[in-house]
Formats: sequence, C-alpha cells, structure tokens
Amino acid sequence: ITDCDSYTWSANGTTYTASGTYTVTGLNAAGCTDVQTLVLTINNSTSSSVSITACDSYTWSANNNTYTASGTYTVTGLNAAGCTDVQTLVLTINNSITYYADNDGDGYGNPLTTILSCNSIAPSGYSANGLDCNDASAAAFPGNTEVCGDGIDNNCDGFIDEGCICVNAPIAIAGNDQTVCAGSNVSLTGAIAGSATNATWSSNGTGTFTPSAAVLNATYHPSLSDLSNGSVSLTLTTNAVLPCTPGIDQMIISFSSIPVNAGTITGLSQLCNPTAAGYTTTYSIAPVLNASTYTWSVPSGVNILSGQGTTSITVNFNTAAVHNGIGGLISVQANNSNGCGSSTPSSLPISVQISAPVQPGSISGIDKACQGNLATYSIAIVARTSYYTWSVPTGVTILNGSNSNVLNVQFTAAFTGGIISVSASNGCGTSLARTRLVTTNILTAPIAINGLTSGVCNASGVTYSISAPVTGASSYTWTVPTGVTIQGSNSGTSIVVDFNGTFVGGNITVAAVNNCGAGSTRSLTVISAPAFPTTIAGPLSFCTNVNTTFSIPTITGANNYTWTVTRGLIIVSGQGTKSIVVKTTVPVSGQTMTVKASNACGTTNVRVLDNIASTNCPRIGDQTTTLNLIAYPNPVSDILTVGFNSSTDQNVTTKLYTVKLIDATGRVINTETNIANAGNNQVEMSVKGLASGLYLIQFQIGDHKEQIRIVVN
Repeated sequence: ITDCDSYTWSANGTTYTASGTYTVTGLNAAGCTDVQTLVLTINNSTSSSVSITACDSYTWSANNNTYTASGTYTVTGLNAAGCTDVQTLVLTINNSITYYADNDGDGYGNPLTTILSCNSIAPSGYSANGLDCNDASAAAFPGNTEVCGDGIDNNCDGFIDEGCICVNAPIAIAGNDQTVCAGSNVSLTGAIAGSATNATWSSNGTGTFTPSAAVLNATYHPSLSDLSNGSVSLTLTTNAVLPCTPGIDQMIISFSSIPVNAGTITGLSQLCNPTAAGYTTTYSIAPVLNASTYTWSVPSGVNILSGQGTTSITVNFNTAAVHNGIGGLISVQANNSNGCGSSTPSSLPISVQISAPVQPGSISGIDKACQGNLATYSIAIVARTSYYTWSVPTGVTILNGSNSNVLNVQFTAAFTGGIISVSASNGCGTSLARTRLVTTNILTAPIAINGLTSGVCNASGVTYSISAPVTGASSYTWTVPTGVTIQGSNSGTSIVVDFNGTFVGGNITVAAVNNCGAGSTRSLTVISAPAFPTTIAGPLSFCTNVNTTFSIPTITGANNYTWTVTRGLIIVSGQGTKSIVVKTTVPVSGQTMTVKASNACGTTNVRVLDNIASTNCPRIGDQTTTLNLIAYPNPVSDILTVGFNSSTDQNVTTKLYTVKLIDATGRVINTETNIANAGNNQVEMSVKGLASGLYLIQFQIGDHKEQIRIVVN
C-alpha cells in the first residue's frame, strides 16, 4: 500500500505514519494459522512560504496572479509524490513616487522631466518637488528674491525684474534717410548713446552688410530684390541690460533708377558703294525706360545728319572713306536726368565698301587628322571683309571662329577626309573660296623590326622592337603567328615572346596606332630552324700534310654543324662545330666541302665550297744554307712571320737582308729590309686583302738566296 501521511490497516485497525512491513497472525475459516502482511509506503505532504517586497505590483509565478496590495496568499496543489503541497506568499507592496529632474541643483525639479521610484529618497539629480520654472538656473525657483537686471524670473511668478526701474536707457541713432542711384552701395553712419555698448544692423530686404552687421559704419549692398522694390528699411538695434530695453532706430534707403541697356539698333549693317548724291540711311532703337536723352557715336567717314539725342539718327557716308572702306560700330547710350549715369551702350557693326573682297590667301593648319583631334585653321586678314564663311566636311565640328579669319575645330569619329574652305564677304558680295584638303592621319609602317629571324626553336624571352618610334603614334599593335606567345604588353615599341615546339615559321607584325586606328603594317619573317650558313671561310689551295682550318660564322639557334668532304680531304677535328681542321696527305685538286646547321626544329640547306686543292710546299733554293729559313703560319690569312737563325753562320751577321713577297705572276707585293743580328731574326709582313692562292717568299742576304712557297687564305 502507498498512502499520504498515514494509513489505517483494516486487518488490525492500527494507523501507521511510517513506511514499513507489518504482519497480523490469526486463524482462517478452517481453523488454521492465517498470516497477513502489509508492505506500506508513506509519502508526506509538503508546504513552503516566501516573503516578497515589490513596487506597485507583483505577479506570483505559482499561480500567475498579479497582486497590487500587500497580504498573505496561498496556493494548494499536489507535490511530485501526489500528496498535498501548500505554497504561501507573504507580500509587501510599496507604491512608487514621482521625482523631477533638478539639473540646476536648487531643490526644485523640472515638471516636464520625471521618473518613478519606490525609494523614499530621491535619486541623485532629482527632486520630489516639481515646481521649478527654470531648471537651467539655480537662481530661479519659487519663493526666491527677484534680482533686477539679471534677465531671470528669479521667483517664478511669471515676471522678470518686476518692480525694477531702467536708468540711462540705451539709444540707437540710425541716421537720416538716403536716396542713392541703383547699383550703388550705401555707406552707413550709425551711432549709439545712453547705456548701449554695441548695436546691430538689420534689413527688411535681402542685401548684405560688410564687414558685418555689427559694425556701426558698415556698408550696405542692396540686392536686386531691394532695387526692384525701390527702397529698403534698415534698422539699428542696441544691446540692453534689464530692466532696460534695447534702443531701436530706422532709416529708409530709396533707389533712383538708371536707364536699362539700350535695345537692338535697327538699320543697314552691310552697304555697297553708297556714294550717290544725297544717299542717306537711318539707325534707330526703341525708347529706353528712365532715359531722358540718347548719345550716338559713329565710325570715321560716317556723318550724323540729324537725330543726335533722340532714339533715331540719319547718316550719310563720305565718298573718299567709302573708297578706302568704312568699318566700325554705330553705338548708342541712354542717359537720364537724375544724375545716376547712363546705360550700357548698344552697338551695331557696319561695313561700307566699294567692292567685294578678293579671294583669301592660303589656309594654314594641319592636313591630316584623326578622331578627337583639335585643330586651328587660319588665313591672313582680307581687306574690305565684313565677315568670313567657313565650311567643313562631315565629321568636323566648328568650335568657334566661324565668321572670323581663325577657325577652331574638332574632328569626330565620322571624319573620313574632305575639303575645308573659307570665303570673305561684305555688302558688295562674296569672294571666291579658298580650300584645303584634309585627310585621315593613317600612320606609316615602322621602318623595320629588329630581332632574331631564325634559330628560335623553343626559345623564350626573345625581344623584338622597332628601329625607331613612328611620329604621331600613341601605341602599337603587335601580332605573332601560331606557336608564339607574347609576354606582357603588346602595345609598346617592343615585345618579348616565347616560341613553343609547334612553331615552324611565320610573320611577326607591328602597326603604329593613333586616333585614326592602326596604320600600315611592318612584318618580319621568323623561322625556328637555323639560318642558311654563309660562305665557308678557308683557302682554296694549301700545303699537303698541313692542318688547315675552314669555318663559317656562328649561326643563331644552331646546336650542331654537319660537315662533309670529298675523299681527297681528311677532317682532322671540329665535326659538329662551326670550324673544322682539314688536311691532305697527297696533292689533290677539285675537292668539295659542305656544311649545314641544325637544331631540334630543323636543318638548313647545304653550303658548298668547291675547287679545293693542295700542293707540296718544299723549300726552294740553296739547300746547304745553315740559316734555317722559316715562314709561318702557313697557310696564312693575316700576319706572316719570316725568320732565320744566323748564329751558325757568322758570315751573315751585320749584313743587310731583304725579304720579298711575290705573287704567281712574279709581281713583288711587299719588300722588307733589315740588318741581321747574331741569333734569331724575323720580320712580319701583312697579307690582308690579298687574293687566296700560292705566293713566294724570296729571302736574300749577300749572295745567299732562299725561297719558300706560302698559301694565303
């Protein structure tokens, strides 16, 4: 059995308040022993109590009821064991108090700024009194004593300085009213008196004061609105110390009008040969507001016959002046009688001529242009010209100067070329037009492209550049064939490129660019294989059993050179390089040598050297000499050294010897003379510029002669 607080067992009528196991022993109906057992669980009821103090109201979470009065409140329910649970709330409710902001700390608060608090002590900066009339001043609060002249309602009764008397009142003196001409500024001469220490100007208009409105002798600048209204009122207001009030005075500024600008003059501006007797013409304007009289002026050669001082004049023209040409302005100015001046003059340019102008001279200016270009075209001034008329082709916009001898234009994208023309005109007619052809400024091709033309197989970082910038170019456009990649920009005077393994050959091109677009193209043909070898350098005839060198210049991009020779020649060394050493063991003739260069991308054509020969080159002459005559190198291409040793034959010492270089025809090419010394002797001879072939070195000292054949390569 489970029960709350206690349980009464019917078996024995006993009440238990604690959990446990209980037994009762008796006899059953059959008279045998009967044992009854009670396993009892007792769960206890619970209760709790809490005391709370709250402001104005409190909502109890036990039942969600809100209480606004103090008291003891209970809630009965079941606990987790299912037994009675009683919760008790002992609640104290305190009512909130209104406090007022006391910013000036005078103990009286601002009735418009409040907070609520259940604390019986006012928070810092607040007061329980909300009767302050000026919370910005600690000198203003109910019951305070009024202080004269401080400008404050000290006692909060709604009055300032009540009962106080002003002594030495401030006085403002604006000055007398003025009348000024429209457009003039007004000089002010204000003054103050009494207790005033300063004053300020104000206006009922929209003008301005300089240097400021706080200066008594300021200058007033009327606005257009002031002038339109005809007058403006200026007020000078002083300062004041209470209980005194500011001094105020006014002055009126009235504006006298000046004539408005004279209107357009009507009359002939272009006249041709008006020299007939009695010829007259009239110039006039509409009457001008506020004008009382008019002043006319005319160019030299024009006579005013009547109308000066009115809105219309009649004139004629001096015959001699007409023959020379009359030009200038007929002008008129409106005046008034109030001393306020005259209007701005109105003018009419006139041209009186006896004949039409001649054709203008040549037009100066550029003859090639592109989109966006600005240009000036001009002609010399043409005599007797009143105005010029320019015409321009499509795509050219006139900026200014269309009626003068100087024209400013801009070229647009629509310009494709055309004629610019100009003619001169006056009242007698128009001249023949002068023209100038202007075309688009298509740039020429760059002079040349510099850079490798062959042997660029798989090369990287190769530079190509133009030999000189193109005048007028703003940039450049480069193109490269398939297999070539440009590093970085392609718009400068040079490019850097990489060649990959797919490139065989093609053209690198460049064109200069300006506002007209790309100009003519320059191209350079480039191949990946090496260039064709140039001529093989080496002697066509040389001595047998003498190592002889043959070579070609270095070929850019080549990494191998293949040489071949016919059977009479032997390659001693150098195969695979640009230079080989060849010899023969017996005299030969009609031999041939070839060479070709290659790299990973290809092989050049074969360069051939034909008609190669060799010969025996024995020493010729007296073979019993002991002078050991030699000549080296042999073959020779530059400097030949001829030497002998006199140490074994003292008879030749100090004797004069001669060495001659003789060609195959017997002509002496060079002669060297010197004195032999005791020992080695030698002399150098240049063979530069000599044709390749066999030559003879002839040596003589005293009666002794020797000869040696040499080969010049």
